Amino acid sequence: HQLSHSKERYWACPHCGKTYLRSGQLTIHIRIHTKETPYYCRYCPKEFRGSGELAKHERIHSKERPYACPICLERFTQISNRNTHIRGQHRAYNCPHCTMAFTSSDELKDH
Repeated sequence: HQLSHSKERYWACPHCGKTYLRSGQLTIHIRIHTKETPYYCRYCPKEFRGSGELAKHERIHSKERPYACPICLERFTQISNRNTHIRGQHRAYNCPHCTMAFTSSDELKDH
């Protein structure tokens, strides 16, 4: 019912019917069906459907690690790897509104 009051538009895949909130997400998804891979790694022969996938992959070659652990400062190529590290190594409490993580629930509440 609430969707009828929402101004959000849903973009449906003409091949399988899967829906997306953003047309760009649908464009990348459709490339699964069309086998289109317009983004090419400049370091190796890999090809990608989206620019985000390419950027994430190229960090392997460039050694770029933009995501730092706020506790021990170890750096990671992907934010998901950083968050896994924090949970496993520091038993951290992550802010649901930003990328900050804390070692105690009190620190998170104060934040």
